[in-house]
Amino acid sequence: MNHISPNCPAYYLTSVTNHRLPVFRHDSLKSISCKALNEARASGNFLILAYVILPDHVHVITDGEKKAAVVLRFINGIISRRVIDYLKSARSSELIGKVETGVIGARTRILVVGSSSECSSVDE
Repeated sequence: MNHISPNCPAYYLTSVTNHRLPVFRHDSLKSISCKALNEARASGNFLILAYVILPDHVHVITDGEKKAAVVLRFINGIISRRVIDYLKSARSSELIGKVETGVIGARTRILVVGSSSECSSVDE
């Protein structure tokens, strides 16, 4: 069982959509994103302790077994691919052009929590 400690921190990750486009305001895209998070968790072999999906960004709290950049690569890559594939299949031409350059990844913020008294923030 994993424990959150200074040696094994939890990460609070935030990924923002490209140009803050409110991609996740539609229920169908929220559902696709939830499934994509689960797929990323399984593929990347990391824990997701909590998450929230807002209209233009996603917050995730994950264990510190893997580096934050590795976790973000799985999360951002899989969510982006699934959302773009859905929009193409649904023929949502007005959104496809806006999101094809990258649904997620315009800005990422990582908060590393090692203990209740320690935390640091890193922008990527």
